[in-house]
Amino acid sequence: MNSNSKIKVKDRDLTDLKKYFGKQTLAIPELQRNFVWTKDRMRDLADSIYKGYAIGSFTIWDAPKKREGRFKHHKAVLLPYKSEANNRIHYVIDGQQRLSAIYCFLKPGGEKITNDTGQEIDSFNICFSLKPSEDNLNFVYIKGDLDNKNYFRLCEILSDDFNRKFAHLKKRKSVYGKLIDCRKRFLNYVFCFVYIGSDIQENNFRETFIRLNTRGLRLSAVDRAYAYASNVKLREYVRRIKARLGVLKAIDDKPIHEVLYVVQRTDDGAKLNSKSIDTYFKQLNADKQKQGRFMKEWKKVANAVEYAEHFLKGNGVLSLGFLPSKSMIAVLSTFYYFNKGGKLTNRQFNALRKWFWFSSLSNRYSGRGYGSNLSRDCATMKALAMGKKIEFVDFDKKIDASNLVEAKYYASKSSIARAFFCLLVKQRPMEFLFGGSPLIDLHNPTYREHKHNHHIFPQNLMDRERVPASKYNGILNICFLPQRTNSKFSDDPPYKYLSGADVNTSNLKNILKSHLIPSLVTKKNKDIKGVFTRFLSERRNTLMNEFEQEAGFKFFDRV
Repeated sequence: MNSNSKIKVKDRDLTDLKKYFGKQTLAIPELQRNFVWTKDRMRDLADSIYKGYAIGSFTIWDAPKKREGRFKHHKAVLLPYKSEANNRIHYVIDGQQRLSAIYCFLKPGGEKITNDTGQEIDSFNICFSLKPSEDNLNFVYIKGDLDNKNYFRLCEILSDDFNRKFAHLKKRKSVYGKLIDCRKRFLNYVFCFVYIGSDIQENNFRETFIRLNTRGLRLSAVDRAYAYASNVKLREYVRRIKARLGVLKAIDDKPIHEVLYVVQRTDDGAKLNSKSIDTYFKQLNADKQKQGRFMKEWKKVANAVEYAEHFLKGNGVLSLGFLPSKSMIAVLSTFYYFNKGGKLTNRQFNALRKWFWFSSLSNRYSGRGYGSNLSRDCATMKALAMGKKIEFVDFDKKIDASNLVEAKYYASKSSIARAFFCLLVKQRPMEFLFGGSPLIDLHNPTYREHKHNHHIFPQNLMDRERVPASKYNGILNICFLPQRTNSKFSDDPPYKYLSGADVNTSNLKNILKSHLIPSLVTKKNKDIKGVFTRFLSERRNTLMNEFEQEAGFKFFDRV
């Protein structure tokens, strides 16, 4: 902004705000994120208004109508801007999520919204509770019929038809009085609007947006990208790319931004970090020639990401929860972008599988060296795609075998644990029970849940033997198992539950092999701790051999 900026403050009550919505003067600029709130955030906002807590002001750019086409209007919850009815346009710089929620509260029959993560929220289900919850909340989210007489829908309490809807409760003076009180609290609540009246220049508008939305703190990399690249409909292009994906559809937007940056840059030595990506999107927004190239090539980028997903699925990534690192998407998509298709030579295929398994097990894209590894590997992938002989930097370094021992199966962000589950998927593990040996249905999305992970040496057994949880919760003691099978196995040693009547003992050797479980678990031995120690050593060696076979080279330090 500049020294001539005109700032006005206006208070609005709920009745005035409802009329304001109806005039359709408000508009959401393209640089704003989509609706991201959850039902809990909406419920909490209702509770705050009811209790009279401050919810923050709303910052609006009161722009001349000639600025109507300057910032694109993406899909939003609020009613769209109505050009023919307004001489001014009010861009929401700060407060879109709160305004959208309040707008939904005021819809008589509620409003259904799908937020940016795909969660459906219906404001019809936000209910006023006569009795506060244990968390001292007077509002709850209830789907379906209200069987309990202590709950009442907020949208009906705030409707113009309040008297008719609740006339039957007038005899219940206490209840009716609480509903009247709730309605008055909302109607009398004062919402503060701050209007910036000057004709803000485009760059200053973005800077104002970023600063206001972070209260002086740093905006996320994803939101900065959308703010800086509002002229090119970046958000829409990313949405289109993700719409073509399967298991990676729910990925956050950052890896897609990394792909777009990497494949469009001209300097292979450029760093892949937040600062560089910010600079790229700023330049893209200001350079029409770059914008033209970007809009022509986004489909090529989408194809590259699809090919990358196909490769990852072929290596056991059957869900987002199995992906060892999100950064792999940028690196792999770089290869497919410059390879101009999904067909690989033998040399390329061998290089990719080497990269996938070594990177996963070495935590290559986390901690120190993350940025430099990412940048170098993208440049290497580009060279590989263009037929050059390549070597990945640091792939001659050995990986400590103890990393496998220390990795925990429940560590959701551990690339080693995720690589372990990918390896199990590749083995096509077989069912233990029911007389036959059908393959476990790993394509079922519930396999992301820990309830389908089985402790080979059961937890209660290990506790009785006083084995530390850090040992029995390691990936070495885990295999895939459907919950129905898991529930049939008791807390007995493996040799006992694997000899049960339902177990397919005639094919047990092959079944264990498909789970990479050493056969020693079937041998009767009362020295449980001793057997468990030998089991961990054997399974570690089995896993190392299988990982190296998948990668096509030896990289574990076995000393």
